[in-house]
Amino acid sequence: SEQLWSAVRRLAWSQREALVLVDLQERSYEEAAAVAGTRVDVLRSRLHRARARLAELLAAPQGEPKP
Repeated sequence: SEQLWSAVRRLAWSQREALVLVDLQERSYEEAAAVAGTRVDVLRSRLHRARARLAELLAAPQGEPKP
């Protein structure tokens, strides 16, 4: 949906990259980390933050974006 993609676009680039590689492209953590050029633990941290931020953005009432 447009609301979802709007929220995804608001994520920091590194968080968006992790989310797309793991959740949309269904890559393993190891594969996604290699593509992103980082360690697996860093990728997992970015992914955790991306999912939390995405949930926060999607829970916000329309027209009231959180900073």
